[in-house]
Amino acid sequence: MPFITAYRNINGERTAYFKNNLENHAAYDNPDDPLDTAPTVEIVSASKPAGTVLNPSGVGSDSDLVANTTNVTSAWEITVKFNGVVVAFNFDNTTGIITASGTTIAGVNTWEITITTTDGTTTETATVNM
Repeated sequence: MPFITAYRNINGERTAYFKNNLENHAAYDNPDDPLDTAPTVEIVSASKPAGTVLNPSGVGSDSDLVANTTNVTSAWEITVKFNGVVVAFNFDNTTGIITASGTTIAGVNTWEITITTTDGTTTETATVNM
């Protein structure tokens, strides 16, 4: 009886290896692959705040984050950080959209979203330069 060892490589391609004592076979992008339920996240936008007359650089204003997810059912599976600090966010489990805001500092500001489910963990980052 063959057994399956499956993993997702760094390029996101699914690979399942079927092994037994006589032969090894590899199947790629198999739609029945159990890794299809691994969570995904894509940051769609991380806005740079516009300057004003009183604050031309925009530093200290809010950066807004929007991200799309798949295979996520609960906000409990999500962590959103801005400049290394966990921040409040909204998650619509119907659309899979995450939104958040964070107050910018001078220099590089980093958004990080990590999703952990029973089917895997994924992380996405984006930067806003001020």
